[in-house]
Amino acid sequence: MKKLLVSVALMAGISAAASMAHAQSVAEQNQEASELPTVMSYKSPTCGCCGKWEEHMRQNGFVVESMKIEDMAGLKADIGVPASSQSCHTAMVGDYFVEGHVPAEVVKSMLDAAPPVRGVSAPGMPAGSPGMEMPGMPGQPYPIHVIDLNGNASVLTTVQP
Repeated sequence: MKKLLVSVALMAGISAAASMAHAQSVAEQNQEASELPTVMSYKSPTCGCCGKWEEHMRQNGFVVESMKIEDMAGLKADIGVPASSQSCHTAMVGDYFVEGHVPAEVVKSMLDAAPPVRGVSAPGMPAGSPGMEMPGMPGQPYPIHVIDLNGNASVLTTVQP
C-alpha cells in the first residue's frame, strides 16, 4: 500500500510539474505576442490563402486582426506598395506594411532592426510561401522585396521553402 501511495504521489508531482510547464509555456507565448505589434491584415473577401498566412503569423507569436475590403488597389496605393511588389493581401505591422506571403521570421527581423523603410513584400503568390503551400508540390525560391522611403523596391533576400 505504501508503494502505491508513493507512486500516486510521484505521478501527481509529475502531472503538476507538467501542468506548470505548460502554463509557463503559454505565458511565455502570450508575453512574446504582447511584445510584438498587432498584425492588421487587409484582404479581398474572395481570397482563401490570406487566412492561411494569418494563421502562420499567429503560430509565430503575432496577434492578427483581419478585415475584408473591396478596394485593395486603393489601399495599396494609399500606403505606397509599388505595383511590382504587390500580392493578394496587405498587412500593417507597427509602422511597416507587409505585402503578401512574407514569412514571420522576415517580419520579426524587420521589427528588430527597425530600418527606415516603408515595408517588405513577397511579390505575387509564390508557391511554398506561408499560406501558399501545396501538398505534393515543392516550393520555389522567391524574393522578398524591401521598399525604401522613396517607394523603391529592391531584393532583400531570397527565401528557399
